Amino acid sequence: MMVKSMPFKKNAEIKEQLLGSIINGQFNLSRPLPTIKDLAKSFAVNKMTIQKVTNQLKKEGVLRPEFGRGLFINPSFVSKNSDNIVLISMYSSEEMQEHMYPGNIVSLFENGLAKCNLKLTHFNISGLDQFSIIERLRKKEAAVIVLFEISSDYLITEIKKIRIPIISMDYNASHIGVPSVVYDNVWGGHLAVKHLAKKGHRKIAFIKLDEEKRICDSPFHDPVDDARSLGYSIAMRDLGLLPRSIVLPVKRSEIDLLIPSEYAKKPFSAAVLNNFTAAQSVCRALVKSGLNVPEMISILAFGSGARTLENGLECSLVNVPEGEMGTYAAKIVSDIVLQKRNEKLPLVVTLPVKITAGESVALHRGGSKAKDGI
Repeated sequence: MMVKSMPFKKNAEIKEQLLGSIINGQFNLSRPLPTIKDLAKSFAVNKMTIQKVTNQLKKEGVLRPEFGRGLFINPSFVSKNSDNIVLISMYSSEEMQEHMYPGNIVSLFENGLAKCNLKLTHFNISGLDQFSIIERLRKKEAAVIVLFEISSDYLITEIKKIRIPIISMDYNASHIGVPSVVYDNVWGGHLAVKHLAKKGHRKIAFIKLDEEKRICDSPFHDPVDDARSLGYSIAMRDLGLLPRSIVLPVKRSEIDLLIPSEYAKKPFSAAVLNNFTAAQSVCRALVKSGLNVPEMISILAFGSGARTLENGLECSLVNVPEGEMGTYAAKIVSDIVLQKRNEKLPLVVTLPVKITAGESVALHRGGSKAKDGI
């Protein structure tokens, strides 16, 4: 029995993958699909498997054959009579308005949709289980579902079963067939270390806040922080330096005690912070304990725009272009809804990051407060 069931399972898997590619705009509606031979090569299966899958999709009305031209996607399958774009996140609408991140991204995303007469519906899934999320999504009649910082592959896979186009922002879900718009966070961590090393720093720590996040009542690691930490570690090892990570509690009083304690155990001359909130907390704790920034310790944080630390200094940043993410995601969504795709939709769009000069990084042993050059 096991031997007989394996091909059917394979066919079902390939069918879902091909459907996902169709739904998420990986094929141009005005052009035929790749040949059976090319599809088989793309999905790493034999031609018979692809033939069976495409025959099933023709019976279901997803594909239509045109004599002498090939297989085309049936426009009625991907067309949604809806202007509603559903944004799924762990943030409330109030939180998005109050904070620069993710407020800037979502605001520009919504503005981009409005230009195409598309409306945005926020769906905060905090505290909901997977069943409730799926049930509520089905009732929203979305044209496109947009995931923001949703890094649960299990949940994303379940959402895909609704058969509505999905894109992901700030989490690379391309490995499960979801087009994604992300920052190059690994390169950002790498840039941060190289920049500090050029200033003469060798004892560089990576510091992050221990902000527990939960999806469907299950804790998960933040892939953004993991990517930034990875880039930091790679760069440190490239330079022959020993990486050192410090995880801070969220409570301010505990941070004020932990930072001087960590410094006393193993001093560092510079720190890369996973976000600007962490930079604020660390700067305050350092200055409070007599470790002035940047005279004694330089700080470089991930963030965007002009950010001022509590000691009045402009923070040096690994600058992530928040506006670009919102604008680019809106373009992808509008192209999907309005069927303007003239070419294959990229599975991953990686937005570049760069170092932005500030006053929180000084030459090691130099103590300069001038803006650090790059």
